[in-house]
Amino acid sequence: IIANTAPLYVVNRLGMKFYPDRNKTLIGMVSMGNKETIEKVIYIINVFIPFGAFMIITICTVLLVFKLRSKTKW
Repeated sequence: IIANTAPLYVVNRLGMKFYPDRNKTLIGMVSMGNKETIEKVIYIINVFIPFGAFMIITICTVLLVFKLRSKTKW
């Protein structure tokens, strides 16, 4: 979860932002310059972490089945 949300906090920060329609400077979300790069990193994290977890569960399940079958043979 931390690996998924941490890059968002690196890119977006609270800071002073000028709103021309109000002619005021208010506190708002300010994006850093490397937003596209961080979005690519977030996408890769969101793809590979669930896929890796699925692969680990699949491998462990297959190993467990083989071990249990070898123990039940007479």
